[in-house]
Amino acid sequence: IKPVSGLNTKEIKIVPENPKICSGDSVDLEATQGCGPFVWSPNLGLNTTSGNHVIASPSQTTTYTVTSTGICPKTANVTVEVIPKPVANAGADQTKCSNVFQMNANIPALGENGHWEIISGSVTPATSTNPQEKFVLNSVTAVLKWVVENSICTTSDTVTLTNATPANFKLNFS
Repeated sequence: IKPVSGLNTKEIKIVPENPKICSGDSVDLEATQGCGPFVWSPNLGLNTTSGNHVIASPSQTTTYTVTSTGICPKTANVTVEVIPKPVANAGADQTKCSNVFQMNANIPALGENGHWEIISGSVTPATSTNPQEKFVLNSVTAVLKWVVENSICTTSDTVTLTNATPANFKLNFS
């Protein structure tokens, strides 16, 4: 018996091997070895259940099985780990007759990091990792972004700071 030319009798290999995605994201899964046709299961979060390439968008960590249904039946599994996105709540927009603003962003959970980014305007300090930072507004308005990230996912939320003090406002002391 001679092997048929071009027949791939290798075990099925799936790439990526250990995919991790953020909640709500997707990953391309591909059977790169083995002989098809291929069938994927369960269909939870898959764009299709056949072929060597699928897009998986599971809502929770899911193990997918791909089976070759051709003349060389083989099976392989891949687990798509779904990492929850961090919560990035920068707090409400603030308008007041002052240039000092107390921030009230959410505190990052264990294993997460947060930092402020200046989108527009000018504030002091220019950088901070304190969700409760007290910023001094050096312009009339500023837009800040609170960025929270874990090992895989990054989310953000913006807050607008406005100093409503009239431009011609002067204090007289006696």
